[in-house]
Amino acid sequence: GREETNIVDCLLLSHCLWSTKDNKDKVIEIVEDAVRNSGFDTEFNMKDIDEEKVKLLTILIINFFFKIF
Repeated sequence: GREETNIVDCLLLSHCLWSTKDNKDKVIEIVEDAVRNSGFDTEFNMKDIDEEKVKLLTILIINFFFKIF
């Protein structure tokens, strides 16, 4: 474990601060911009990663859930 946080930990906030689907993308953008402007470039687009996660979860649900039942 670590004894202190670092700027990258702020990226986790992008998953906690939005309250509706309408503001989710904007919150992710604001948090990523804040981290990037602090001098740290993640080279990751969290929105794209989030969208890919949803696609993969959908595939898993379709392939496993519906095949079981």
